[in-house]
Amino acid sequence: MPMTRPTDIVILGAGLAGLMLASKLVSRSAGIGVTLVGPKDCRNQRISFWADSKEPATCSPFLMHSWQSWSFHHANSGFVSQRASCKSYVSLDAKMYKEQLEKQLNQSRCQRIQTLVTNIQVNPANYDIHLESETLTAATVVDTRPPRIPETTLKQQFWGATIDLSRAHGISTPILMDFDVKQIARGGITFIYVLPLSSSQLLVEATTFSTQGQPEKAYRDCVGQWVKDNLSMELSSDDTQSEAGTLPMGPVIPIEPNLTNCGLAGGAARASTGYAFVGTERQTDQIVSQVLSGVYPHTQSPYSARANWMDEIFLLVAKQQPERLIELFMAMAQRLSGDDFAHFLSDTGGWGPCWRTVAVAPKMPFMRAAAQSLSGRKWR
Repeated sequence: MPMTRPTDIVILGAGLAGLMLASKLVSRSAGIGVTLVGPKDCRNQRISFWADSKEPATCSPFLMHSWQSWSFHHANSGFVSQRASCKSYVSLDAKMYKEQLEKQLNQSRCQRIQTLVTNIQVNPANYDIHLESETLTAATVVDTRPPRIPETTLKQQFWGATIDLSRAHGISTPILMDFDVKQIARGGITFIYVLPLSSSQLLVEATTFSTQGQPEKAYRDCVGQWVKDNLSMELSSDDTQSEAGTLPMGPVIPIEPNLTNCGLAGGAARASTGYAFVGTERQTDQIVSQVLSGVYPHTQSPYSARANWMDEIFLLVAKQQPERLIELFMAMAQRLSGDDFAHFLSDTGGWGPCWRTVAVAPKMPFMRAAAQSLSGRKWR
């Protein structure tokens, strides 16, 4: 008969969200028993986001690169650069960060179980989490496992490779969006994303915003063509330095909707970008605060009401006229400061960056979407 083990809080899923939440609970809540359940996440994972230039992030030792300028490219307008003073665009080696969090948890009082959940039983006062060889009984359960992404949800799908050159490539700052590529998805937009990792090494990713998933070969071909056109070389077939993924830019379906969800399942991905790290940090902080206050943790958006409303408008336009998104991003690149752009995408800086983004956006599609949003019509 399987052994039954009591604990205070069970966290399901040992990806970045689960590891961050477990680490914060263990370090900030003495006396509370924390159990993290799930196999190790050993994927190559590079995560980029905007951070405050003067305030070190908690993951600072694992930030491999930092830039205060970046660029965009379109065939009609050429390269457009932005520079920020308050914000930096940073690149996190998430694989290394996850390995460090695992090591810290193994040295703490956190129970670490690397197995899968077979069933969850809801009781009047607690939960029974059935695993392959034992059952955990806990008063609180937080689910950080990846959700299912509905077909109708806009997605950020990407495939990229780290490319080593025998010469200097001459790219000194990130290219966030290069739209001068063959479009992969019908009813969506495709762009190339480039990070200069050293003077002779680049991360090059092909990305689509679309409801329809595309085969990996389409992304490989897109990256390969960009590399050929811009670096005059052929893309290697070596996959050891490649990474791929799909991020939700809209509604998701958690594995267990009735549990408290955190991370992608809890809406940590910003709908207008797919960026999720900042949202995950905020959401894990929210849950820890609730636990420390004696409140049962509940799923809560990590973004402000203004950001959620503006994302709703973005998604309406993406559904109705996806080609206008290219116009939007290029207008933001040309007419916003680097700090305003970073503040808007990070949901920081108050209403100012939002109103300035509204001012530069293509008027008709976004006004129409705003009217639909205010009249109660929701994007699905």
